[in-house]
Amino acid sequence: DSSGEDIVTKLLDLKEPTWKQWREFLVKYSFLPYQLIAEFAWDWLEVHYWTSRFLIINAMLLSVLELFSFWRIWSRSELNVNTAGVRCHLGRQALQK
Repeated sequence: DSSGEDIVTKLLDLKEPTWKQWREFLVKYSFLPYQLIAEFAWDWLEVHYWTSRFLIINAMLLSVLELFSFWRIWSRSELNVNTAGVRCHLGRQALQK
């Protein structure tokens, strides 16, 4: 029963995140989402060993795949063409309304 009370008191004593923690979270959420998942899985490695390993390896492979995809788009200059096309399309949509 005392261990149940300890968990409840730990949950009640949680502090609000600082601005530095929010900034770190938002940067990782925006630019490195798979690393954020891997860090969360790393914290659970002792509890769920194989599940956490699977998530960490999967996050690593998805990060590499995303990096290669972005590099291929960037090296072919498709990114610049696509952004110009999107801007043109949005401009036409705005003029129609």
